[in-house]
Amino acid sequence: MEPQNSLEEENRRIREAFETLTRFYGALTSLNALARERISEADFLTRTISILIERAGFTAAGFYFVDGPVLRLGVHRITDPDQQRDRHPLLFSLDPKSPDSRTGTVRAFRSGIPVFIDDLQKAYHDAGLDRRAEDYRSIAFRSTGLCPFVRGGEIVGVFAVVSDRTHYFTPEIRELLLEASRIISFTLDYIDAECARRQSEEDFRTLVDALPDGVWLKDGKGAWILANQAALNLLGWSGRTDWAGKTEGDLARMNPSFSGPHLACQTTDEQAWENRTMTDAVEVVETPEGSVHVIESRKVPLYNSDGSRRRLVVIGRDMTEKLKAEEERNLSERIFETSPFGIFISDSSRRIIRVNPAFTAITGWKPQEVLGKNSRMLAATSVTDEASRSLWEHVDTRGSWSGEARCQRSNGEPYIGWFDINALKKGQVTTGYFGIFSDITKRKEDEERIIYQAFHDSLTDLPNRRSFMMRLDETISRTLRDPELTFALGILDLDGFKEVNDRYGHPAGDELLVAVSQRLSKSLRSTDFLARFGGDEFAILFDNVTADDPVFERIVADMRVPVVIRGHQVPLSASLGLSLCPPDSPESDHLLSRADAALYEVKRRGRNGWGIASDIP
Repeated sequence: MEPQNSLEEENRRIREAFETLTRFYGALTSLNALARERISEADFLTRTISILIERAGFTAAGFYFVDGPVLRLGVHRITDPDQQRDRHPLLFSLDPKSPDSRTGTVRAFRSGIPVFIDDLQKAYHDAGLDRRAEDYRSIAFRSTGLCPFVRGGEIVGVFAVVSDRTHYFTPEIRELLLEASRIISFTLDYIDAECARRQSEEDFRTLVDALPDGVWLKDGKGAWILANQAALNLLGWSGRTDWAGKTEGDLARMNPSFSGPHLACQTTDEQAWENRTMTDAVEVVETPEGSVHVIESRKVPLYNSDGSRRRLVVIGRDMTEKLKAEEERNLSERIFETSPFGIFISDSSRRIIRVNPAFTAITGWKPQEVLGKNSRMLAATSVTDEASRSLWEHVDTRGSWSGEARCQRSNGEPYIGWFDINALKKGQVTTGYFGIFSDITKRKEDEERIIYQAFHDSLTDLPNRRSFMMRLDETISRTLRDPELTFALGILDLDGFKEVNDRYGHPAGDELLVAVSQRLSKSLRSTDFLARFGGDEFAILFDNVTADDPVFERIVADMRVPVVIRGHQVPLSASLGLSLCPPDSPESDHLLSRADAALYEVKRRGRNGWGIASDIP
């Protein structure tokens, strides 16, 4: 029976070896599939460990990465029934004098050759590493395979797998493990390349978006692949993203207001393809508002190796202002001379070496007065040295700066400028600076005027309903925080205003409203807030008042004094309805409704008086 038993044992070993190789081939297949996925480095390493343990059947697997003078354990996983993971080494010293230099992990890293240890306990006892040998015995680490892996052509760590059986790593398994190591090295290089590519694309996109000129990239069929903000602004696509993948014909249908420019672009694009070389073109863009812009573009066709169309690069610049300046001033065609924006160039010490005519027009400084002087002279005297230093540090560290700056002209007159400053570099050395700016003072003033008009009545210059409601909400909020505060909301209506309009005309009625607003402003206390709601209706917020406050009677009494309008003495009176908070609840709609009700009651009783909502039966 003994030969029979030996044969069965041999068959069992063959089956186990076959199953092991089958599992390992399956793990290798999974690892190959994983390498083709677009995943992060952390995900790749974690899933690689899982595949080697769950599919290949290893007891433990992990990655040691070089970290200065040590190899440090990174992503890893240990199947340890005794829960003694703390006995597993987390790092190995790379010091040649350290006992760690005799370990398989360090030997594999230093030699660049895989190390396989068939009996960890014996090998480490023989190497004089008794403590390590005992640790491995306690967590059932019997044999190991240690493969160095490379990244960018350099060894950066060791990939380790462990079996709970001695002499586990047969020649076949060793070869498969080497293949796994090659896959890992290849994949890490691929991940690095993908990261570099994505970073490069992000940098390119940032650069393109920073350009003042429009930039387009189209595919061989004319569909938009990329367009920077300037390009979107030029053709009316700012704020939209549905242009991607569309041809000029598609875009013309989607954006009819700019259909003409899109179809013209389609024609000049085709000319560039037919020319098979860089082609300049001029397109005229008429906006929906009626303004006309002249766009000069340069189109560069790119072809595949078989001659088929691949990409079309288009750069477009709005030349409208340049052409207008050339016609009006008959100056040189050079952009520097004809730019409507102020331009200065300075050396690496920020001393001005050149300015354009627009610079003088904006600042008042003539070229001979600024050449050789520091560009700091453009800033207003109120700009601190620290703020100026911070701006230039931004330019030096990031290459450019854009933003508003407080400046002053040669005569001391202040203005607000919008600046774009770029560092001029040769290699990594800054050789000078290029600055372009414009005077945006009027635009800022216009913005402030628009904001003012949005909150004030155009006739009386009083705050309007919107402004009053904001003030009311603020007052209610203060009252909710401090119940001791009281206020009143008043609605004042002129008695007989329609008769004034009918008898003397609407211009006279407008003069009366202005006079009333001025008289009311004088009657109120400094803490009260007056607004015109429209027509002959005014609203008032009274701060810290009681029901018997004399201000109410004073207002009505002042309104009884006749007003002289266009030589006519016009009798005048007003009715005032009030809601007090408390007792009325602090809600804006409720307070307005109560004040209206009180006003109605005053008019019902004969007008020319005032009343409080809480007094209405």
